[in-house]
Amino acid sequence: MSDGYITEPESTVGEIEPGAIETIPVHIASYGARPSREAAPEYASVNTWAINTLAVMGAPVQILPRKYRRHKARIYIPSLGTITGTPPTAEGSVTSPGTSATIASITAPNVPLGDLLIKWNVSLGGTVGTVDANNFKIQGGGISTALTSDNPGAVGGPWEQEAVQQLVTAQPGSPLTVKSIAAGTVASVYTAQIAIQTLSAITGTMWFASIIDRLTLAVPQGLQVTTAPFFFEWESQRPLYVILSAGSAGPLSVSVIDESYEET
Repeated sequence: MSDGYITEPESTVGEIEPGAIETIPVHIASYGARPSREAAPEYASVNTWAINTLAVMGAPVQILPRKYRRHKARIYIPSLGTITGTPPTAEGSVTSPGTSATIASITAPNVPLGDLLIKWNVSLGGTVGTVDANNFKIQGGGISTALTSDNPGAVGGPWEQEAVQQLVTAQPGSPLTVKSIAAGTVASVYTAQIAIQTLSAITGTMWFASIIDRLTLAVPQGLQVTTAPFFFEWESQRPLYVILSAGSAGPLSVSVIDESYEET
């Protein structure tokens, strides 16, 4: 108090006491923000490679180098070849067949690779009996399970059997064969026919791997491509190698677009 007046102390607003912790307000300016535009890769190479088997080329082909600034590579296989020749068929007859007698057969090398529809029919002649009913089976040639015929024990035929759809991706280890199951009636005549329809052919098999040694093994390791056209993307810095499997008909083409950013 001075001269009858009361004086207010000076304002301390905004002042911080010694030792106090100063708090600073935080304001979120953006959350999950993305740039207004994205830059495309600066470099892109386009190549088409002719790929053949290890026996022909001597080594897998490197279609992509190691690249630290790779954005993405696009690999396209337009075709694995085209099937040629007449679809394989077989017909045969056996009189008085024994147990597991071969009636008709297509040898394993003549069984095409791909998605196959196998059609077959059976007939009976001569002297037949009840033992001859449902006494045929078809097996081998890439078929996973032997199938039994549906036919009466009487002279007649041909009786069409249920067609078998089978994907065969490797050369079968046994011929495609129609056989008797048990021994037939003496003087009976067993006849069978087989026809293979190729729904989609596999004439080549490609293998892709980032480690070259994986493709020089007896059975390659990596990405196996058995159908075409086929497309995939390679989002990796690592190199990429390719080879055609032994027994495939080459050369086959592989197209590559390799996109990358500027090396810094």
